[in-house]
Amino acid sequence: MTTEEDIPRVRILFDAMYDNKTFRSASGLVGWDLRGNLTVLKTIIHSNVPSSFAAEAYA
Repeated sequence: MTTEEDIPRVRILFDAMYDNKTFRSASGLVGWDLRGNLTVLKTIIHSNVPSSFAAEAYA
């Protein structure tokens, strides 16, 4: 039988940015467990992004 303690729970936060001067965008994701331990971290940087609309599509 599954108890509430057996179910893994995390809080996931996501953010993205776009720099129209250098035509680059970045997006990132972090995940924290219930104890406040960092469980996942991922950042991606894209080059030659023509617009903020395209940056949103990448994210």
